[in-house]
Amino acid sequence: MRLFAVAQVCGLLGVLSGGLLGAVQALAQAQTDAPVRFAYHEFAPYSFTGADGTAQGLAIDLARRLAEADGRTLNAVRASNPAGVIDMLARGEADVSNLLGQTDARAELAPYTSALGTFRTLLFAKKDGTERRVEDFAGRRIGAVSGSVGMKVVKLVPDAQVVPIGSLDQLIMAMMTEQVDAIVAPANGLQSRLRLMGIDPLVDAIEPALAEFPLVFYVSPQRPDLLAAFNAEINGNLTPAEISAFYDIWFGTPTRIIEREIILWGSFLLAIFASGAVIAMRRSMSHARTVKRLGKETEENRLLVDALDGVEAAIAIFDDNFRTVHWNKGFSRAFPEMIGSMKKGDHFVKWSRNPSSAAICLRPSRPMKHAG
Repeated sequence: MRLFAVAQVCGLLGVLSGGLLGAVQALAQAQTDAPVRFAYHEFAPYSFTGADGTAQGLAIDLARRLAEADGRTLNAVRASNPAGVIDMLARGEADVSNLLGQTDARAELAPYTSALGTFRTLLFAKKDGTERRVEDFAGRRIGAVSGSVGMKVVKLVPDAQVVPIGSLDQLIMAMMTEQVDAIVAPANGLQSRLRLMGIDPLVDAIEPALAEFPLVFYVSPQRPDLLAAFNAEINGNLTPAEISAFYDIWFGTPTRIIEREIILWGSFLLAIFASGAVIAMRRSMSHARTVKRLGKETEENRLLVDALDGVEAAIAIFDDNFRTVHWNKGFSRAFPEMIGSMKKGDHFVKWSRNPSSAAICLRPSRPMKHAG
C-alpha cells in the first residue's frame, strides 16, 4: 500500500515537473517569437525618430543586425532620455537599450553586452572664444543632456555650473546661442550632428577627453536569453569591418571647404535667432546678393533650389513677407522632428521659436514663388 502511495506521489511529481518544464519552454519560445522591444532616446545619429516616424540610427541598425541573426525582429519604443531607457529595462517594459556608455550605476539595474566601441566624452565650445583648455572653463556654464553620463562627467570641470538640457540638438542650440559657455557630449555623436547641420567648422573639441566609456547595449534582467544571444553574435560573428561599415553609414565626413560661405552665414543666424526675425532678415541681405546672381525669377528659383538640395548643410528660405518658401534635403535630414509640424507659408517666428531650429536660413532679395 505504501509502495503504491509512493508511486502515485512520484507519478504526480513527474507530471508536475513535466508540466513546469513545458511551461518554461513555452515561455522561452514565446519570448523568442515576440519582437525585441528596443528602448531608445533622441540621440542622432545613434538613435532618433526619422521624418517618417520610424526609429533610425547606428544603434537601431546594429541591434536589428544582432536580433535578426537569432531569428528575432525589433520593435522600437521611445524613452525620454538615457536614464528613462535604463528604467524601462529594469521594470521589464523593454528588452534592450540603444547604445549607451557602460557605467557601474547602470550595471546595477541591467546587465550589458560586450563592448561595440567607445564613447569619448569631450567639452565643446564655439571657436570665437578664447578658452582652449579644460581648465579655462572652470566656473563656467556647461550644458549636458539630462539623464546622460554627461551630467556626471561635467563635474570634472572645476566649479562648473551644470545646465541640464533636454536633447542633443537643444544642447547644440544652447552653445551656439551662448546660453551656455560649453557643452559636454560624446565626440562621435556630436561631431556627426554638427556636420549634418553644416556648422562643424564653427565648433572646437577641447582635448583631452574628460572621460571614456565602453559602448554597450543594456538588456533587461528578465531576458538572459537575449543577452546570451547578442553576446554570442558580437563575439563570434560580428566583424570589425561590419561594425565599421555601420559607422560609415551614419557618421559622415567633415564639411567641404566649398560649403564654408554658407556655413559661415549660418553662424550669424544661430546668434540672431534669440534676437528675433527683424534683425535676422536685415543680416541676411548679404547672402541675398549671392542668390540674385543665379538668374531671374523662375529660373533663379529653380537653380537655387537645386543647388541648395546639393548642400549637406541644413537650409531654409523665407520670402519678403517672412513666410517659408523652401527647405533643402539637408534640413529634412538634420531636423526630421520639425518636418511634421512645419509647412510652406509658415512665418519665420514659428521657426525661430522651435528649439530644434539650429539651421541656416536665407532670405532672397526678390520674392520666391511658393511651389504647391
